Amino acid sequence: MDYQIVQTPFALPPEYFYSLSLIVGAVVNWVLAAMLFFDPDNFLYTETPRYYRSRYLTALSLMVFGIGFFLHWWFMPRFYNPIAASALSLGYFHIGGTLFSMSHTGLIDRHYLNLKVVVRDVVILLLSVIVYAVSALLQSHTLLYIGFGLFFLHIGFLTCKFYQSFHRIYLQLGNYANYFVNDTDRDVRWLFFSCHLIILFGIGGIAVTLLFPNDTVPFTILMFVGVGIFGYIYKALDGFSALAYDSEVNLQKSEEYLHTERGSREMAIFKKKRLQISWLTDIPMLSGFVKQW
Repeated sequence: MDYQIVQTPFALPPEYFYSLSLIVGAVVNWVLAAMLFFDPDNFLYTETPRYYRSRYLTALSLMVFGIGFFLHWWFMPRFYNPIAASALSLGYFHIGGTLFSMSHTGLIDRHYLNLKVVVRDVVILLLSVIVYAVSALLQSHTLLYIGFGLFFLHIGFLTCKFYQSFHRIYLQLGNYANYFVNDTDRDVRWLFFSCHLIILFGIGGIAVTLLFPNDTVPFTILMFVGVGIFGYIYKALDGFSALAYDSEVNLQKSEEYLHTERGSREMAIFKKKRLQISWLTDIPMLSGFVKQW
């Protein structure tokens, strides 16, 4: 009697799932980018220019990640040229992360994204990408590690700038909500949570690249987790459209209120009360995960 051997998913090699995760990640990111680029309602968002800009910058970032995942899938450099694979990851994570920073920090902070910031980030990106490319061409571990250093320094700096803005604006909106009742500081919490995920995925992805340059399993897990994260990023930003106008108005008015004598005095009291409620609420990274939201 002949028995037919049925191959289960668990019998497939890890490389199969690695390849699948890459192409799925690429397609998902391209689809999400297209949904932002070609949304028929985009013309409605011209009333809120910063949100309008954020949609396109996020779409560009998603497109960059999708291209990076596709190049990994097409050439599979991790199997025969780990240095080139790591350099490629550094390139699109760095470009995509910087675009996310421009998009989301610029959306939270009305004064963040200006010509000086754009020139600074573009210059650092160009220098970094040159280092990544040369490290791959020369097969230089030294240049590659310099590239890792450039990435962590720049993205770490952008992360700090985001959380500084996040912390300041959150307190500003909360203080204003005590003066003029509104829920802006609470309604945008899922957008802030999206930013937490962007930062964790970006820094975590390059940390995995540094620690496991020749292993596919960590990258496979990272990629499948990333699909959910990118989907959430899209959902959070697209859902923010319903709040973008009110948020813009409240951001401006809360800033004006803060500069008044009463607003400045109330801010000091507001900060003290928050510290008395829980010291966790005054830590930007954790404030999105406690009840005070």
